Amino acid sequence: MEVITKYALYEKLRRKELYIVSALCVLILLLLSSGSTELTVAGEPVSGFNAMFPVLHTVANALSCLFAAVLSCGTIPQEYERHSSHLVWARGISQPVYHGGLALANLIASCIPALIQYVLLAGYAVLNGHSEMPGRLFPAFLILMVNIGVVSLFTSAVSIPLSGMPAGVIGALLAIIGIFHGLLELYGRVMGGVPSALLNAVLTVIPNLYKIGGQAEQLLLGKEISVHVLLVGLLAVYIGTALIWALRKKEA
Repeated sequence: MEVITKYALYEKLRRKELYIVSALCVLILLLLSSGSTELTVAGEPVSGFNAMFPVLHTVANALSCLFAAVLSCGTIPQEYERHSSHLVWARGISQPVYHGGLALANLIASCIPALIQYVLLAGYAVLNGHSEMPGRLFPAFLILMVNIGVVSLFTSAVSIPLSGMPAGVIGALLAIIGIFHGLLELYGRVMGGVPSALLNAVLTVIPNLYKIGGQAEQLLLGKEISVHVLLVGLLAVYIGTALIWALRKKEA
């Protein structure tokens, strides 16, 4: 599986997608953190580190999840489109191992733009007098990887029976619903009736990516984190991994 992962990751590094996604992440964070952009919440300007850092981290969390779907949707379908999978089967490699190696490459590639954003956040913190924050960067990034893992692994899993575009749409919807989980819960309570029941059923299945990302933010700020929230996220990662090993695809 290690060889398959290295090969797939090398292919991703050769393509433009990863660099475009990384550049977009950098551009968006730089625009938000620069003095040339006036960010307002409820008509009030947001300025200063204590107000801006949570906003920047929330944006980084959202971009990391969305771009994880983008970078993970096409790898497995593209490998089958090459009609070269028989070369893998001839070496005695099973579909679960093959798909697992490709999914791992997706996960690693999805972490690269997120890591770049975290380096930018650390630099922003240092420039604003918070030199202690870079020391918390790595453990906080591990928490953010839970979110990336949920979206990337699930998108990789659904891309096995589906083509790249539908898998990407489903993965993006998972990311969006997870990021706006709290707001959708509130909307479900207000809405009532059958639509509310259906929405609550969806929200029960999809983890709260906003709350999980919030634990990384809490750690960066030196505050207490919720272990229960992280365990729910890790359970979702486990389910995504199990789907990759369980789903099969006929040779294209």
